Amino acid sequence: MPSASTSASAATAAPTKANVFDLGSYTPVLQTIETGSTHPVPPPKPLLIAMPREAGEYPVLIVLHGYLLYNSFYSQLIQHIASYGFIVVAPQFHSLVYEVLQSKRLYKAFGLSNLLGLLSLCSIVPRRTRSLEEENAGCSRMVMKNLYTCAGEDATVDIDAAAAVTDWLSEGLHCSLPAAIQPDLTKLGLAGHSRGGKAAFALALGKAATSLKFSALVGIDPVDGKDEGKQTPPKVLTYFPHSFKLDMAAMVIGSGLGEVKKCHLFPACAPKGVNHEEFFNECQEPACYFVAKDYGHLDMLNDDTTGIRGIATYCLCENGKSREPMRRFVGGIVVAFMKAYLLGDKSDLTAIRDGHETAPVELTTIEFLG
Repeated sequence: MPSASTSASAATAAPTKANVFDLGSYTPVLQTIETGSTHPVPPPKPLLIAMPREAGEYPVLIVLHGYLLYNSFYSQLIQHIASYGFIVVAPQFHSLVYEVLQSKRLYKAFGLSNLLGLLSLCSIVPRRTRSLEEENAGCSRMVMKNLYTCAGEDATVDIDAAAAVTDWLSEGLHCSLPAAIQPDLTKLGLAGHSRGGKAAFALALGKAATSLKFSALVGIDPVDGKDEGKQTPPKVLTYFPHSFKLDMAAMVIGSGLGEVKKCHLFPACAPKGVNHEEFFNECQEPACYFVAKDYGHLDMLNDDTTGIRGIATYCLCENGKSREPMRRFVGGIVVAFMKAYLLGDKSDLTAIRDGHETAPVELTTIEFLG
């Protein structure tokens, strides 16, 4: 299968035109829609939608959030994409976890000492003594185990929910937006981060049926399990090269620090063997692959992520020095890819490949198939 690759150093060449890693010319606005609202066609899941303020007809991108995260944690990222003339629909899954974490059942689920141990790792409460730290050494594993119990290891529910949201678009999206904003569902993309990346690939591979056709697929640091040899159901990776039979172009974005443990207490957030590298290995052409060197699994999220889940985004995974560069990179490369395969304009994607647009992060891998 033909492939083309270039060194990461090419990505730092001087730009020749406007850079997709900066905000676009449209003014992005956010809108939320709840499932229990008085909306004429309520969505199957709560939605956060980013769109241009300006009137027009725009392509649509569905973005699936990562494990135990809120769709609101991606608001800066999806506004970046919307600023280039896209309607971005981000559903919210795992509402049960929210109820557990925001209620007194939190203490029953994890125990006060385990919570204090987790918070001490996040520097929210001080570590009193080394013995307390050692006593709580297993707390993070217990917390992760209980969170898996709350959300479930099986991603089938996420895949089915993503399919339901996709089917809702035909009937419900146009009447959810301002009258001057029209979705073009003939130009539909699908993206997902972390476990959401796995769900996106699963949906694209037909593990749930949808009434609409996707034309482009993006995995943002996708993860298919807890560690090498420990895939979670339903298994997506096959470990056979180019085995994904996708009727669409695919892009995989990886984080260089995703497979690095934050500390000995936590597993890596994107472990080798179930992460971006294997997802790209199984893609067929046309496909492309980018890996950001010094950034972590959650570095494309908002700078400020609130609540216990927001706190966890800073203490469970190895992070880069700042989220802003990685978020700009992910937003820009998604825009370039969507323009290429939804709008037929490959100029930005080609410029990035050839080093004519400057990425805000150092890239260790730039690879294209087809």
